[in-house]
Amino acid sequence: MIEKKVSVGRPRFSVDFALILHFRETRHFGWYKVAREYTIRTGDYISKETCKRRYNEVTVVKAKKARKGVPKI
Repeated sequence: MIEKKVSVGRPRFSVDFALILHFRETRHFGWYKVAREYTIRTGDYISKETCKRRYNEVTVVKAKKARKGVPKI
């Protein structure tokens, strides 16, 4: 018998991380404004909670990459 991996919940929506980073870090928008501008520019609705989660995912990855080049003392 072959077991299938069961996924719970909806599939993840692909997001343009560059836009979210630009709005949050360069323009210093709040989460609501980031979500609104993203929807206006791309035509795809995204909630402010999704913006928060995806932004945190990207910044964690950026921090890990930045730490990778730092020598340990």
